[in-house]
Amino acid sequence: MRDRINRILDLVQQERLGADDAAQLLEALSPRLALSAEARPHLFALLSAPDYGVERVTEILELRVTPHRPRVVVGGRGVNLDDLPERIGTILDTAFEGAFRGRPGKPVRPGALLRVEVEDADGSELRANLPLALAEHAHKILPPRVMSVLARQGLSPESLQLMLSASPPPGELLSLHDADGSEVRLTIE
Repeated sequence: MRDRINRILDLVQQERLGADDAAQLLEALSPRLALSAEARPHLFALLSAPDYGVERVTEILELRVTPHRPRVVVGGRGVNLDDLPERIGTILDTAFEGAFRGRPGKPVRPGALLRVEVEDADGSELRANLPLALAEHAHKILPPRVMSVLARQGLSPESLQLMLSASPPPGELLSLHDADGSEVRLTIE
């Protein structure tokens, strides 16, 4: 989303896009980016103000979209929840390509087991293993605690099923950190 906001603001700064059109485009990106008619001239004036510019105004607008959203750690990197579907798609594409391509000289061996680890803020832990052959039933088999943390993070049962049915390669699939301190790790072995 940041790149799209940057592009819109760049066009406004270059005077290739008017304030009203830019406001409509921003609102189309996210309803939380809706700007009142009174706020538009002030916000867009910051594009040419000293110590501001496209990057700084983008940061201001991003705060409207995700003021206190928890970050999710995927593949060792923090990702905003708004970017999670795109990131999951990238992971799935990589897993799918790896399943058919493999490494030179080595046959492709997709993982056969999903290892689930949940650590709650109070220190309680839950560990579960699920054969990937049962991936289509994961939302029914996995403990409700796991599914509730995944749901709070925006990962639907259908998304989980899609990720698991894509024959992901062995390794960490997903690591989620909830705002309440809960942590969920999904690993393919």
